[in-house]
Amino acid sequence: MLSIIISSYQPSYFNVLEKNIKITCGVPYEIIRIKNPNLMGICQAYNLGASKSKYNNLLFVHEDVIFHTQNWGEILINYLNDEQLGVVGIAGSNYVPFVPSNWWVNARKSKLHIIQSNKNERVKVHTRTNFEDNRFFEYVYSLDGVFMACRKDVYKQFKFNDKIKGFHAYDVDFSLRIATDYKNIVTGEILIEHFSEGNADKVWFQEMIKARRFYKLPKNQKNNKEIELRSYKTFLLQFKIFNITKGQQFFLALKYLSLSKVGFVNVLKLIYSKIK
Repeated sequence: MLSIIISSYQPSYFNVLEKNIKITCGVPYEIIRIKNPNLMGICQAYNLGASKSKYNNLLFVHEDVIFHTQNWGEILINYLNDEQLGVVGIAGSNYVPFVPSNWWVNARKSKLHIIQSNKNERVKVHTRTNFEDNRFFEYVYSLDGVFMACRKDVYKQFKFNDKIKGFHAYDVDFSLRIATDYKNIVTGEILIEHFSEGNADKVWFQEMIKARRFYKLPKNQKNNKEIELRSYKTFLLQFKIFNITKGQQFFLALKYLSLSKVGFVNVLKLIYSKIK
């Protein structure tokens, strides 16, 4: 049995999804719709929805999706019966850099099983990770918030962070805090289609920076200097893209420059490239 929690502000998308769930879910379920036309942040909306839930398995999902997999609810519950698992998603990453960033930090570390539609041109891109060892899932740390499922006991330990007020960074924060005690996965057995590509704008960038103070890097993650350096360069580049003030640039550049992560030689090369 499954409680499906949706922060909703687009009735046309919600109505389509509601009908789609009815014919695809395959297990008893309830839909908890939190009507949220920018009245509250998504963390507050999801926590409110979870407080109304009656089932032990929770799914937090965007409303601008449809499911292509039949009986996906049964597949999901079978995963959640494993007490070692924390969050089940359909897109995520098995590397988390030191700098503030979203889950898609590195293409080689990203794991996805999703149809991503461009809502303007209706172009569909089906992205499927080649799962290792003939498994139907991959272990990850951070997850995309379009689809995140967990048991209620896991949710109650961590909940969504009410200090995150908007609609960005909540997924990285939630999944990474859970990853300290549980294993998160991306499944290749559930396929959804998502009708929005998101908006990585200045608000998103600022929210990622704010959220960074709430989560820690995975303890068992092996440091990758190449990814760390690339992530740091991308972080600096976003200062110019989003017109961050000089004072903030200097503060943030120093705060998130880790010699141990990036490597001393790489830092010297980076400094030299900036001053030559």
